[in-house]
Amino acid sequence: MGPKTTLSFFLLALLFVVGGWYILTVEEPPEETDTPEAKVEPDLEDGPEAVVKTSPSDGRNFVIWLSIDGLHVPDLETTDTPFFDFMKTHGAYSLQHRVVFPSVTFASHVSQATGVFPGQHGIVANRFYDHETGRIYSYPGQASLLNAEPIWNTAQRQGVRVAVSDWTLSHQQQGPDATSYFGERYERGLRDRERLWQVLDIWREDRSPETLRLLMGYAVGPDSPGHAYGPGSPEVLAAIQRVDGILLEFYDTAVAFFETFREEGDQLIFVVSSDHGMSPVHSLVHPGHLTGLDGEEGVVAVHSANLLHLYFVDANQRETLSESVREAVDRYDFATVFTRAQAEERWQYGHPSRTGDLIVVLETGYTFSRRPDGVTQGAEEGGGPVGMHGYDPADDPNMNTAVFFLRYPEKEGKGDLGLIDSRQLHPTVADLLGVEPSAEATVEPLILFYKNHLE
Repeated sequence: MGPKTTLSFFLLALLFVVGGWYILTVEEPPEETDTPEAKVEPDLEDGPEAVVKTSPSDGRNFVIWLSIDGLHVPDLETTDTPFFDFMKTHGAYSLQHRVVFPSVTFASHVSQATGVFPGQHGIVANRFYDHETGRIYSYPGQASLLNAEPIWNTAQRQGVRVAVSDWTLSHQQQGPDATSYFGERYERGLRDRERLWQVLDIWREDRSPETLRLLMGYAVGPDSPGHAYGPGSPEVLAAIQRVDGILLEFYDTAVAFFETFREEGDQLIFVVSSDHGMSPVHSLVHPGHLTGLDGEEGVVAVHSANLLHLYFVDANQRETLSESVREAVDRYDFATVFTRAQAEERWQYGHPSRTGDLIVVLETGYTFSRRPDGVTQGAEEGGGPVGMHGYDPADDPNMNTAVFFLRYPEKEGKGDLGLIDSRQLHPTVADLLGVEPSAEATVEPLILFYKNHLE
């Protein structure tokens, strides 16, 4: 055996010894995390660091977002509501859902959908005038009036198919980002179950290869009895119980359908929100008698709940009429006059053509009505309403409402989210769907669920 052969054997032996030492001492690689044996549990012990964004790392999220009009939190808490309780126990929720001003149905719903204040999205009340068009819009439905992008168009624009039924300002959509399904008009006379089931029927009857992933619906809920009988009344409590039963049936039906096509990793997120609470009303206020403007041709006066918008259509009379209104309203301690600029500074409520040149705002307990013979009249004596909303949530906590998030098949959420901003719902739903929120919706999304980890 020559010197080269001896050297080769020596080097081979040395490599064998070194390799064996490395194998015995190096750290073993971590186990694969995607094997069926890996056990996944929610991390509930790591505090705030345990939460992450709500969108899944794999699979698809399907979101059903239902709005129940007029959920007054104290009534919700004192009523027997098994399904609302179930959502609180197993999901994420807030009973301090701070809505925008004014806390009326149209302005509030659109702020939730767009993530911006009414002064930006342009739906400043249930009824309003527009200086640009010269028209009064009363409970409008046409999407073309929106000045900000709602979540249904945000999602559809980014490739998520959407069905929206009876959500405020979702009707008569046009353009390339119109949702896969929408209504032409709000159909009056439907019961809440019928109205909500429109959403389920669309989902179940859709035949597209790409399943709808965002479905939105609306129900009147306790709002109407809240106006007629007031918060805390037996009629309101009965309405909340009825809604609770309808939502349970809806959820069970939706889950059963979801199971017919669900793939591994898919989740169904069930969102139930409301647009405002309710406060008792003791006095009706006549808008014309309060301001002294009855019969005045130089102004358009439009009232909605506790707000009166005054639009001066004759520029020559604007200064004179403004001073006259201030003098008249200042006699009463339950009403305050704001200019558009003041409304913008206080509430970001200064839409350039739809917010009034002056806005008269009534204190809690008062609402505008044309029934009184004088400036004011008792609410019950005047035929109601005896419950109202629209008041500033910063001053009247009764305007706060509720929102619930429940996911399936996972049933673990953060529980009580505490005080939340209504405008957070747009970016939160965008996050759940894995799409970018609209450019205008700049508030942070809610973090709803705990991350999963390997034990």
